[in-house]
Amino acid sequence: MTRQEMYDKLFVRFSKPTTLMGINPQSTSDTSECIYRGNENPASRRKCAVGSCIPNSVYKPAMEGNAVDSLIKNFPEVAAYLPKDIEFVVEVQTEHDVSADLYKEDNNAARMEFLRRLNAVAKRYTLTTQPLPH
Repeated sequence: MTRQEMYDKLFVRFSKPTTLMGINPQSTSDTSECIYRGNENPASRRKCAVGSCIPNSVYKPAMEGNAVDSLIKNFPEVAAYLPKDIEFVVEVQTEHDVSADLYKEDNNAARMEFLRRLNAVAKRYTLTTQPLPH
């Protein structure tokens, strides 16, 4: 997967009003606890940025709790579904997490904030960006 392909995939996914941010709804922490998948089931609508790139057939619950670099080290099969530029992947995931923290109680606001931040990252990497949905 290229950076552009990751951007495109995430932009389409998080542009949908029904998309849930990849945060643990049962978390009691002051900050959002990112999860690759919702605990509802492996095909959950609740996925973080990196989790959105991992196919259901590859996802394992043991992936939860691994930072992106550890995820790729501990589950090398995931690398085929992410850009080789891990700094880009980490940056995108960080923007997802920051957006979720800023709007922990408002999924739609968090989703829109992530799209704004995703576009900013894409511009820094000179990717082709899309206009934000209304």
